[in-house]
Amino acid sequence: MEKKDCKILVDAMFGKLGKFLRILGFDTKIADNALKDPKVMQQAIRENRLLITRDEPFYITAKNHYEKEDLNEDKLIYIPHQDLEHQLAVFFKSMDIDPSEFKWKGPDIKPFDSNCTKCNSDLEKVPKQQIISEIPKGTSKRYNNYWRCTNPKCHHIYWIGTAHWEDIFKKIKAAVSLMDEVEI
Repeated sequence: MEKKDCKILVDAMFGKLGKFLRILGFDTKIADNALKDPKVMQQAIRENRLLITRDEPFYITAKNHYEKEDLNEDKLIYIPHQDLEHQLAVFFKSMDIDPSEFKWKGPDIKPFDSNCTKCNSDLEKVPKQQIISEIPKGTSKRYNNYWRCTNPKCHHIYWIGTAHWEDIFKKIKAAVSLMDEVEI
């Protein structure tokens, strides 16, 4: 499945995973914590989204429903792990995704392929001069490339912060090292 074709709905307990998948460029919605499991499942089916959950009883119920309704069971992933690195490893392995396609280091960094971590909208490159009053002074001195969320209600600004980007890279690298040991 191509990244651009993969729409995801993560259970509310996977907020951190959901935001990370947005960073990787996946169209990812995070289920509203107030929604009961049947409504979350209905949303995934209605929006043709891959449903990811850590709730085993919910997963079993959803799997049975998908079988009964002759829906694609490949649209369900159960991830029992609580740490992000294992979650990513199961996701990559389940989706048969080679994490090396995510180029997060050096000149190959492409944050414009990411979605807004806050609202899931697209990002667009913006000139520093256009947003200079909206970013910290120290940041404007250290970085030249900026992206803004295209959603007018959000408009969050992003840049490639060294420590943050290194953390993203480490999490992907750790997930890759776990892929052989996780079960799907």
